[in-house]
Amino acid sequence: MRRAAATAVRTALSARPPATRTAPVAVPLPRQFSSSSTSHFFFRRPQKTRSQLRQELLDAAARGQPEVVGKLYPQFAQLAHPSTDSSERPRLWRKEAQALLRLVAQAGHFGTALRIFNDLEALYDSPPQLAEHQLLLLAMVNSNRHSKAVEWVESLESSYGLRPEPSEWNVVLQGFRQQGDVEGMLDVVRRMRSSGASPDLVTYNTLIAGLLAARRLDLARASVQEMEAEGVQPDLMTSTTLLVGFLDAGELASAREVHDRLLETAGLPNRLSSKGKGKESYREDQPPAEVDVPVVNALVRYETVVNGLDAALSFAERCRDNGVPLDGYTINTLVKAGVREIRSADGGARLVERLEDITGAQSDRRTWSVLVSHLARGGSDVDEALKLYYMARDRFVEPDSAMVQPLLDALLKPAPSAETLAQAKVLYEDLVSGACSYRNKPDSSIFATLLRACAHQDCTDLDWSLSLVQDMRDRSVRLDPLSVGWHIVAMMRAAPSFEDAFKAYDEMRALDPSALDAKAYNTILHAFTTLRADTGDAAPSAYINEFLSDMIRSGHPPESATYSLLLQHYSRIAEPSLEMIKQLHSRIKLDASFDPDTPLFNSLMDAYSRVGAFDRAYGVWDSMLLNLSGRIKPDQISVSILLDTCGRDGYMGGRQRGMRLWQDLERGTLPVVRNYKIWESWVEALCRWGMFNEAEKVVFEEMGRPPANAVGTGAQVAPKPTIATVEMLLKFARWTTRDGEERARVTAGRIKAELPELWEQLPASAKSLGRPQEQQVEGGGADVSS
Repeated sequence: MRRAAATAVRTALSARPPATRTAPVAVPLPRQFSSSSTSHFFFRRPQKTRSQLRQELLDAAARGQPEVVGKLYPQFAQLAHPSTDSSERPRLWRKEAQALLRLVAQAGHFGTALRIFNDLEALYDSPPQLAEHQLLLLAMVNSNRHSKAVEWVESLESSYGLRPEPSEWNVVLQGFRQQGDVEGMLDVVRRMRSSGASPDLVTYNTLIAGLLAARRLDLARASVQEMEAEGVQPDLMTSTTLLVGFLDAGELASAREVHDRLLETAGLPNRLSSKGKGKESYREDQPPAEVDVPVVNALVRYETVVNGLDAALSFAERCRDNGVPLDGYTINTLVKAGVREIRSADGGARLVERLEDITGAQSDRRTWSVLVSHLARGGSDVDEALKLYYMARDRFVEPDSAMVQPLLDALLKPAPSAETLAQAKVLYEDLVSGACSYRNKPDSSIFATLLRACAHQDCTDLDWSLSLVQDMRDRSVRLDPLSVGWHIVAMMRAAPSFEDAFKAYDEMRALDPSALDAKAYNTILHAFTTLRADTGDAAPSAYINEFLSDMIRSGHPPESATYSLLLQHYSRIAEPSLEMIKQLHSRIKLDASFDPDTPLFNSLMDAYSRVGAFDRAYGVWDSMLLNLSGRIKPDQISVSILLDTCGRDGYMGGRQRGMRLWQDLERGTLPVVRNYKIWESWVEALCRWGMFNEAEKVVFEEMGRPPANAVGTGAQVAPKPTIATVEMLLKFARWTTRDGEERARVTAGRIKAELPELWEQLPASAKSLGRPQEQQVEGGGADVSS
C-alpha cells in the first residue's frame, strides 16, 4: 500500500499540479477590532470521558506524538485534579505518567513537561522522584533552557531534599555538548565537583566527545589523563569516541594509535584482531561474535579515511564472514565514502544494494538522506535527486527533515517559481503524512524555507503561509528568534491588505511572543506602515494600537524610534492625519515610564509642521528650550525643522519667530552650530517670506565665508552653497517674484559669474537662463516655465 501511495505522489509530482491543499482555518488571537463577525451559534462538543482521555494519551505516547499529548493532557489533568470526585478521576499509573513526561521532554516541549511534573505530587501523593527531575532537566536542555537546568540541578537538595547524582548532571552536560558550548561543559563539570558529585565514566565520555567535536583536542587529551588520574578507567566507548574525533580532526597519527589499541581490546575474533589479516572463516554453527557495533563502525570509518573505500569494504566483508555484527550505521559510514562517485539515482540505488549485500545489514533513512543530499546539492539535475527520494519511499523508508531539506533547497533557491513551489508542497505533504514519529516531522528549517518561498514576489501564497504557521503551532515548532521578524515582514509584504498583513503578523507572533524584541517590533511596524507607500494609504489606527499593546505586553514597550516612525508615517501619507499625530503625542505624555529624547521631539515637531499645525510645532520647540540644561535640548535637526516650519507658516508670527531664531544663532545665545541643512532651510524660509534679495545675499555673500558680526557658535565659517542651493534659488526666483522669468535670468547670470563650479553642474534648462535673450531665441527658446 505504501508503494502504491509513493507511486501516486511521484506521478502527481511529475505532473506539477497547482497546490491543492486547503489551508486550515487559523484561529486568530482575540482582537476587539476584528472585522469578522462573531457567530452566536456554538456547537457544544461532548466531553471526553476519563477512560477515553487516558487511552488517547497512551496512544499518543506510543505513536510518539508529543503535540497530541500537549493538547490532551490539560483536559486529563482537570479531571484528575484532587478537587474532583475520586470515583470520577481517571487513573494513570506513575510509569505511564513518566512515559508521557519522557516523550515531551525528549521533544523539548517544556511547558507540557513542567505541567506533568508539577501534577505528580497531587496525582500520587508523593513528591517527584529523582528520575522525574532528570526528565524535567532533559526537557529544559532540549528547549534551550540550559541555564535554568543548571540552577535546577543545583537547587535539588535545598528545594526537594534530593542529592543529585552524576546522571542528573550528565543530562545537563549533554545539553551543552549538543550546543557545542565548550565553556558551558567545563562549567558544568566544575559545578558538579563543587556539589560533591564525582564525574563518572559517562561524564568523561560526554565531555571528551564534545571537546573533540569542537576541535579542542588539547582539552580532550587532558580529560583522558584526568579521568585516569581519578581512577575512572576509559572503556571501549572512550576509545571509539577518540578514534572518530581524531579522524574528523585529521589527526591520523593519534587515530592510528587508538585504532591499533581498539583492534586488540574490542573483543574481535583472533582472525580479525591482527589488523584484519586473519584468514580463518566463521562457521554457521559458531555463535556470533560479541562485539559492540559502534566499535566496529568506528573501525570501518578508520578504513575509509586511511585506506580508502575498497579497504573498508574488504574489512566489512571479513567482519560479516566472521560473525561480527554490522548495521545501518555501517552502511551509512560506507556510503559517505562512496557517494562522491554517484551521478544518478540509479547509481545511488546500486551502491546501496551492493553495501547491503556486503554487510548483510539493511540500509536506513540516514543512508538515503546522504545520497539524496549529494544529488540535490552536487549540481546534478534535481529530478535525479527526486527520483532517488521516491526510490527510498518505495522501499518503505520514512522521510525526515534531513532527507527533504536538500530537495527543498534545490527547488526553491535562489528564487522559487509557482512550479517549484507546487513541487515543494507535494514533498511537504509527503513528509507530514509519512512521518510516524515526532523526530521525523518537519523542523524549523523546513518551515523557514517554505515560508520564505511563499513570500517571494513571483509565487506569493499567503494562504499556504498561514497554513504552515498553523502547522508549526500544532507541532510546537519555533523559528530562530533572529529570523522571526524577517519572516513576519516577508509575509506582510505578500499580503494584499492591511488586514491580511496584520493577520500574518498575529499568527506568526503567536508561535513565540518572546522571540520579538524592541528592534524586531520596530522593523515590523515600519514594514506595516509602508505596505501602501505607492498609494499613500494610512495604516489603520486600530492595528497600530494593537502593535503598541503587544509591545507593552511582551516587555518591550514603545521607544523613541517606535513613535518616530509612526509620526513620520502619519505626517507624510497622501492624506496626513493630525488626529493620529495628536493621539501619539498623548500616548507619549501619558506614559510615565517613557523617557523621550531629542530625536523624538524633532519627529513630533516635524509631524505637526507637515500637517500645518504650526502652533503645536512651536509648542514642541518651546518645551525643548525649557530643557536647555537637561537631556532634551534643540540640536541642528531641531533648528532646521523649526526654520522649515516658520517658512511654511503664512502668518507674520512665523516670520518673526524665524528671524529671532536666526539672530539667536548668530549671537550664540542658542548654542547650536549652523550646518549646511540649517543654512539651506534659512535660504528657503527667506524665499517663502518673499525676501528674495536677502536670500540672494545669503547665498552669494555669506555662505562659504566667516560671518562678520557673529559670536560664539555663530562665528563658524558658513558652508559653501551646493547645486541644491542654487537650484532652489532659481525655483523661487521663477515662482515667488513678480517678474519671475526675468529675475530667474538675472539670478542665473549671477550664478554663472560668481559660482562657476556650480554653474557647470546645472541642467541645460537652467543654464539657458544665463544666455542673452537673443541667443535663446536663436536656439529655439527655452521653456522657462518648466
